[in-house]
Amino acid sequence: MVIRIDIYKEIDPDLRDRWLTLWERNSDAHPFNHPAWFKVAPMAHKGSCKRVIVASREGRCIMFLMASVRSKKMTLLGSPYLDKASILADQALSGEDWQEIVESLLDKYHQISIQEISRRLATDLGFDTGKARSMTRASSLSPFFEVERPCLSGKRRHEARRYTRKLDKDHGPMKIDFTPLNHRLLEDMADIEGRSTKPDKGRAEFENRSYFDFLTRAIDEYGDMCWIGIMSLDGNPVAHYAGMVYGRKIIGLHMAFDMKFSRYSPGTVLIFNLLPMLKQRDIELFEFGRGQSVVKTRFAGDQVEPQDTVYFFKKSLLGTLGLIKARLVWACISLGRRIRARDMSRVNRILDRLAIKR
Repeated sequence: MVIRIDIYKEIDPDLRDRWLTLWERNSDAHPFNHPAWFKVAPMAHKGSCKRVIVASREGRCIMFLMASVRSKKMTLLGSPYLDKASILADQALSGEDWQEIVESLLDKYHQISIQEISRRLATDLGFDTGKARSMTRASSLSPFFEVERPCLSGKRRHEARRYTRKLDKDHGPMKIDFTPLNHRLLEDMADIEGRSTKPDKGRAEFENRSYFDFLTRAIDEYGDMCWIGIMSLDGNPVAHYAGMVYGRKIIGLHMAFDMKFSRYSPGTVLIFNLLPMLKQRDIELFEFGRGQSVVKTRFAGDQVEPQDTVYFFKKSLLGTLGLIKARLVWACISLGRRIRARDMSRVNRILDRLAIKR
C-alpha cells in the first residue's frame, strides 16, 4: 500500500494522541522522539522553521519525524542538544518503506540529514535512489550500563565508598538527593557548573542563556520525566547529575561538580550513591548520552551505542554542492576526533596514576 506523507506546522491534540499511542508501545521510544520535544528543541539556525512529518498507511500512522527546515534543507530537530534521533517509527517498517518515505521527501527538499540514528536504522537507510546520493557517517558513541551491573572494578567501588566517607567526614555532612528537577534547581546547576572546570575548558553550557531556556522548556513540557541527583556538603550543592527518566531508563542531560573537590572524584561518588535510589524507582538502564569521559568509562566500560548520521543529496547542482561540503566537514571532524582520542588517552593515564596515589 502507498505511504502518505503529511507535514504539520503545529501539534494539535488529535495528532499528539496518535503520536503517544505509537510512542507508548514502541521499544525505541525516548524523550527526543516524544511530542514534547517539538516545543523543547532549539532552532539550530536563524530562518529555520519547525515541522512535523507524519507517514501513514491505510489511515494508520507509522512514522513521526520532527524536522528543522531551511532553504530546501531538512534536518532532524534539536541540534546541538539532540542525543537521539527525533524519529518515532513503527518497528515493522522495512527498507523498502524507508526508501518510499525518503523519495517522497526528496520531492520537497534537495538535502536531507538524519542524525543520531541507531546503527540498525542507518543500515536500512543506507541506499542510493534514482533521485539522490546517500552518505553515512558515524556521528557519536553513547555509553550506557545496567544499574544492577555497573562496570566499576572492585578497586573503583572501594574508592567510591572511601571518598564518600571522607567527604562526609571532612566537608560534610553529605546529603545526596534524587528529586524532580524544577526551575529553582537550575540556578544551583548553573552555580555548580561555574565552580567546575567547564568554564576554563570553554564547555560551560549555562554561560549561554539559550541552554538555560532549553532546560526551562524541558521542565515545563516533560514534567515528571526530568530529575536531578544532587550532592550537598554542609548544606552547599557541590555536584549534580540531571537527566530524563522514561520507562525504566534514565538518559543524562547535564553533569558538573565543584573542582575544589576534584581529588575525591565527586562525579563517580555521586553516580555510585545514586544507583540504589535508581533501583528503588525500578530504573534498569543508565544512559549517559553522547560523548565519552573518564567518569562514563568507569561505569560503562566498553558498552556504547554507536549512532550514525545519514545524508541524502538530490541529484542536482545544489545537492552536489551539499555533498561536497558535507564530505569536507566530515574530513575535518575525523581529523579532530583522532587528535582528541590521542589526547584523551593521555589524560586518562594521568588521572589513573593520580587515583592510585591518593
